[in-house]
Amino acid sequence: MKAYVVERWLKGPEELALRDDVPEPKELKDDECLIDVRAIGLNFFDILMIQGRYQIKPPFPFVPGGEFSGVVMKTGAGVKRFKVGDKVFGSGYSYAERVVASESKMLPMPEGFSFEEAAGLFITYPTSYAALKLRANLQPGETCLVHAAAGGVGIAAVQIAKAFGATVIATAGSAAKLDIAKRNGADHVINYRDKDWTDQVKKLTNGKGVDVVYDPVGMVEESMKIIRWNGRILVIGFAKGHFEKVSLNRVLLKNIALVGLHWGEYAKFEPDRIPEVWNDLFKLFKGRSDLVRPVIWEHVFRFEDVSKGLIAIGGRETYGKVVARVGENSRLDYCVFCVQVISILWQPWYPCPKMAAAGPARRTQIKELLKSDGIHGDIETRLGYNPVMRLSMDDFQMAQANLPTKLYVFGTQIGRGDETLNGILSYLQTTRRLKLIHAETPVTNELHLVRPSIHMRLQRSPIGVAVRYGQILVLEWSDDE
Repeated sequence: MKAYVVERWLKGPEELALRDDVPEPKELKDDECLIDVRAIGLNFFDILMIQGRYQIKPPFPFVPGGEFSGVVMKTGAGVKRFKVGDKVFGSGYSYAERVVASESKMLPMPEGFSFEEAAGLFITYPTSYAALKLRANLQPGETCLVHAAAGGVGIAAVQIAKAFGATVIATAGSAAKLDIAKRNGADHVINYRDKDWTDQVKKLTNGKGVDVVYDPVGMVEESMKIIRWNGRILVIGFAKGHFEKVSLNRVLLKNIALVGLHWGEYAKFEPDRIPEVWNDLFKLFKGRSDLVRPVIWEHVFRFEDVSKGLIAIGGRETYGKVVARVGENSRLDYCVFCVQVISILWQPWYPCPKMAAAGPARRTQIKELLKSDGIHGDIETRLGYNPVMRLSMDDFQMAQANLPTKLYVFGTQIGRGDETLNGILSYLQTTRRLKLIHAETPVTNELHLVRPSIHMRLQRSPIGVAVRYGQILVLEWSDDE
């Protein structure tokens, strides 16, 4: 099987090499399952681990990685919670096509989640939930500041804090990342590169400061300036790459609780807490799916390109959860186009498409159409944000070796998307011709009576059709001349 194997400490992800001669696991202990991996989560600590800088240093040789989702292929004699064919996610050395994981380190995939979403769950969401609930005891009406709020654990913390009823202040290092945090529940956003960011927090809190600081970066010293009396500072990680020296006099003077969270050790010291946390999270995934849901970075990597994903994480280029698709899940079967206000948005690698839609009637209609083609999943609107990829021609040409068999085109908003769509369709047809196999215009008050006369026309497309406001087109490759 294919797997990434580390046989010495590496300088960085660029030295990480994929091997295709790794023996597939055969022997299972009674409590273990063999998993056919479909997606893996990529994390900053994966970089530290392959460099020998992480607190856990596995003996050589080892397969790196910490999160996966997939399908159960085989179970040990004592496994009771899972059977062959179950979709699961969990923790293990995951950078491989097959993974052996103990039953205690796996959970069933939440209903409606894709493999990509599930691959980013096992570490990020319980870390943020346990920190805010068990360690900080965040209460409704309190104010929570989340640093690095566009990162994997950061977005989870923003969503969970908001679901708890807190006022959320998010910090990040760019306007784009602040926008991500805002669209995922943050009430206020601040660029922590601003020299006066602490003054901005004080102004937002009328000089009182915040009740809770969630810090996965290493900004405790600065955060002490904006924590209020009886406040709690959560130490989640050290993304800055060094350990801080803090002024303990401030801890005393403000009656601060400086609290750490090591979720990975709960299995050893407080195992009863783990099902408690997961039960609460599954309730949020179901009851607050409008808010609490993994945000996947716009570029889902191929298994062969894991090193590129880690380089992107190390370069702070990413937001949300970075994942890679593995095995048969890496094959691109279809493509969803959504004509939006500014550009064409493309959701290329998800097994169940997710897009912002006009309303319940529209979502149901699109979902039924996709289901008729064997594509199942929810169509999601999250706080007006559509977490998909703005597609450029360069992006699409990079994927030309793995083109889809069908394209779904939805005209959802009026804007300037037609030129981009024309360019993409024209480019595609230089390889193979497209033919229109389905077109419908749902006539509802919601979709058409608002602006009935406006449409977007594919002026230069040989297909010769118009994408109207609310119209659905399905195109597929044609071998006909």
